[in-house]
Amino acid sequence: MERHFEKELNNLKATLERMSRLAQESLVYATRALLEEDKTLAEKTFTNERAINNLEIDIDLSDIMFVTTAN
Repeated sequence: MERHFEKELNNLKATLERMSRLAQESLVYATRALLEEDKTLAEKTFTNERAINNLEIDIDLSDIMFVTTAN
């Protein structure tokens, strides 16, 4: 059980790190899109937002699976 927990925790950490990188990247894209009136950068911001949202759903599903199989 402990190894499974550690594996799940490492997966969560990796996913959160990826989400953080995408959020930081999106902030840069959004700022530049606004300042430069660049539609392409704005679209990249929305693409990253969808990816972040999907990662959040993955985390939620992983948590549910972990809790339900832990007992």
